[in-house]
Amino acid sequence: MECISCKGREGSFSFKTIEVRTILNPGRNSLFKKNRIPATRTQKLGDLRELSVCDDCIEKRYHEILHPWKEFLNTCKVGVILFVIGLALIVFYIGRQNILAIGGAALIALALYRFLKYWGFALRRKDEYMKFSEDNRRFALAWEIVSQSAPKRDGVESIYFVPITKATENMKREDFMKYYGLTKENADQFHKMLHGKFKAASQRLGQDSLDDREPNTELTEND
Repeated sequence: MECISCKGREGSFSFKTIEVRTILNPGRNSLFKKNRIPATRTQKLGDLRELSVCDDCIEKRYHEILHPWKEFLNTCKVGVILFVIGLALIVFYIGRQNILAIGGAALIALALYRFLKYWGFALRRKDEYMKFSEDNRRFALAWEIVSQSAPKRDGVESIYFVPITKATENMKREDFMKYYGLTKENADQFHKMLHGKFKAASQRLGQDSLDDREPNTELTEND
């Protein structure tokens, strides 16, 4: 199976996953209460999918985590623009139009906040991955790549994927709702699938057993 990231090599790490498909109806705002329509979200479980990642993409991702400067520049583009605009406002207007200069200082403060927030996240993520054993680190990196590279939309539906591992199998219904954002109905359906129908579904994917490792699903930039 080809790597989901580079599409050019054979994947060495494979994940059994299930699609979670969501349709969001934004609703309608109105000055009049009777004309308002609340936003609604319709969620359903989709197909079982097997997704793979190659060794080269895993090594590349780990290098990016150890040396986050390139990712820093890509992630903080808005912050860089704010910093440059703020600096220009201070240079050109300080002593002449101090309100604009103060605005420039505020933009610089916002940019620095964004830089520090990302850099703190990057250091925490680096430390986290360095604590892993080699095997678990590669496994967690592979799942991160899958999460980033897997399809996000199919027509009007948004898509994300839930990994199916022994760790997932041991979770409770409430865990699926908390960690993977499943509705109560879909959490119940997923739990029944894992403990009832999964054997047949697993055979359909050509897998005899579940992986007992757990993807690093909790380490996000929002932490």
